[in-house]
Amino acid sequence: MTAAPFQLLLLEDNAGDARLVREALAEHAPGEFALTCVERLADALARIGAEHFDVVLCDLGLPDSAGLATAQAIIDRAPALPLVVLTVSNDQDLGRGAIKLGAQDYLVKDKSSWPMIARTLRYAIERKRLELGVRTANEALERRVTERTAELQTALARLRESLSRARALAETATDAIIIADREGMIVVWNRAAERMFGYARAEALGQALTLVIPQRYRGDHWIGVKRILADGEQHLIGRTVELHGLTKAGREFPLELSVSTWETSKGKMFAGIIRDITERKRVEQVRLLEAKRLEVSLSLSKMLGESEQAVLDFILEQCLRITGSRHSFIGWINEDESVMTIHAWAKDAMAQCAVENMPLVFPLAEAGLWAEPIRQRRTVIIDDCAQPHEHRHGIPAGHVEIKRYLGVPIFEIDRIVLIVAVANKESAYAQSDADNLTRLLTDTWTLIQRNRAEAGLMQSRADLEREVAARTLELAGRNAALEEEITERSRAEAALRRSEARLARAQRSARIGSWERDLRTGEMYWSDEMFRVCGLPPEAGPPSPAALLALVHPDDRSLVEAARNRAMHH
Repeated sequence: MTAAPFQLLLLEDNAGDARLVREALAEHAPGEFALTCVERLADALARIGAEHFDVVLCDLGLPDSAGLATAQAIIDRAPALPLVVLTVSNDQDLGRGAIKLGAQDYLVKDKSSWPMIARTLRYAIERKRLELGVRTANEALERRVTERTAELQTALARLRESLSRARALAETATDAIIIADREGMIVVWNRAAERMFGYARAEALGQALTLVIPQRYRGDHWIGVKRILADGEQHLIGRTVELHGLTKAGREFPLELSVSTWETSKGKMFAGIIRDITERKRVEQVRLLEAKRLEVSLSLSKMLGESEQAVLDFILEQCLRITGSRHSFIGWINEDESVMTIHAWAKDAMAQCAVENMPLVFPLAEAGLWAEPIRQRRTVIIDDCAQPHEHRHGIPAGHVEIKRYLGVPIFEIDRIVLIVAVANKESAYAQSDADNLTRLLTDTWTLIQRNRAEAGLMQSRADLEREVAARTLELAGRNAALEEEITERSRAEAALRRSEARLARAQRSARIGSWERDLRTGEMYWSDEMFRVCGLPPEAGPPSPAALLALVHPDDRSLVEAARNRAMHH
């Protein structure tokens, strides 16, 4: 398939030169160019605006335009149209100036140039195409660069905003946030980390993570870091684990750790979010001890009726279990709180103790540290018994060594009745240990008191049964006489009722009533006939003395009043 010829616009006012161009193209590029010729710039610009051309060949000396202004006008009208200019041999600077304006090439009007005209036009078309392609590509690239720059600026602004927000969150977080590099050196240390571990940010940055890791865990820490760096093993990543941390003051505390890692241009980074769980562990321990105590209390409630020795032996072993101690004892305190009698030692303590003739009775005035709860009348915790103390008397030969001590007095109202003591817990004793012992031994004392009351009640019941039996025999002997007396009383009461009935009939017949008054109580009694004589309803009861006097005729009231007074005073 033959390619369509290039559309060539020739702008030449010299007919001879136009003919030479036409002949050169016909000879050196037959059928390759379709030539359109005009003599004036205005005609050329009109044709360029109305028709399609692939290239323009232009003489710079025209009737209506001369020099570089001609080239500039064509370039302004059609910047994408390839332009080749024609110059005379003595004016090649004009051709180079046209190239600077945007023309693709120039040809000198002489015989040597005509054979090159077709190739020059081809190169001009191709260069312009390439130039336009490069320009289009550059423009697209510039647009893409502009767009990408805007995207990057937006992303950078968002990143800065995100980093600012992340820093703000990190600084206000209640959990410690620590970031370390692949060498295990701290690069981020937030305020919570300062509060938790006691190191200021300036002190911690650049330090190894082992700064806050207890000595016994540091070897395992480095092994884990090297394992992650070597083969990417991440058994801790994404998990929450419980470990121990180390403060600047040297105090260890339980913590909860979540670890994450990511790759950077400088290598792997590690981030840890750390929460102090000291309080949570304390609450868990308190709940565990409380559960143990409730379990023991339940078992204790089932020991009703057991011997005191059995109860105390059981409780002593539970005191050891609840507090995690090695030794314990329970002692009774006498009425004036001057003497303690050891009632029970824990079996483990007795097994380890080699003291000969272990005393069981201790005058408190001569007692050592163990009696402090009685002297101070409160719970006493001593976490280092080796420290000097005014009541420390030393330990007898063969006695177990006491390192830590917790003593709890048990009160009945305001009197100390028992003391329970435990010793040598692995960690320091806490108030929760004392609280649990207090509640447990209070329950124990209540059970002992109840057992004693039950025993006393049983003894009283036996005594009562014996007394009842004796009284039954005695009452059986009196029963016959009592029955005779009851029979006689019944006869007398029957005779009295008959006499009262006769009196009532007599009063009704004579229309005479009677009344009585108890001078001690003021209580009045009226016979039925008395109510009828006075015209009063019996259900209203006897009237008061004043009401009774009102029923007497006024002329007789003084006589009645005098008679009543005489009766009351004789």
